[in-house]
Amino acid sequence: MEFYVVKGRGFWGDYGSMLASGFARKGKMDDDPIFLFRTGPFIPPISFPSRRTVVNDRFRSQLEESSLFGLGYREVIKHHIAKIGWESWDRTALSPERLPNGGEPEEYVLAHWHSYSAAREMGEIWELLLPEGAITSSKRIPRSKHGRSHHEVMVDPNSWDGNNFFRSKNQGHRIASSTAAKWLRDHCGDWISLEQCIPWAPID
Repeated sequence: MEFYVVKGRGFWGDYGSMLASGFARKGKMDDDPIFLFRTGPFIPPISFPSRRTVVNDRFRSQLEESSLFGLGYREVIKHHIAKIGWESWDRTALSPERLPNGGEPEEYVLAHWHSYSAAREMGEIWELLLPEGAITSSKRIPRSKHGRSHHEVMVDPNSWDGNNFFRSKNQGHRIASSTAAKWLRDHCGDWISLEQCIPWAPID
């Protein structure tokens, strides 16, 4: 069985991450809804604010009709929605068509008033609650002259409980089996990256 780490697709660095996902703040209790700060009314089918996983209402329906099982949903509070139509910008460009006031990515959101109309047009937004599915380990790959150091993820196959889209029990990675990876690639491939996990080898 092959496994893949699921992440947001990179474009425009931190600017792209802020436009595509925004950020979230948790409620007082662990099971309280999160408060979402982002742009609108456009929202990708799946996004990843502050290490959370968020889906729009249409994509939730697609997930519920899929073979991916064990998923849960919790309504998201659209706390601050800035009206910006960035989805028409060229995502293959090196930088976004318009930079935020002050230059900080968060200003795409915080420099604008909350738009009630944009929030309403977005429809219902849900936090996707992934089941825990396996133990993972990470191997640090030293920096090469062509890039930064990074970590490659391994999934312990003996700890896997059969869930095909899950969060690792010990490190919090979003992991998809090969079946789930294919489904995600087919349904939201423009908005995610799938990094194949390396074969399991316990690290002393």
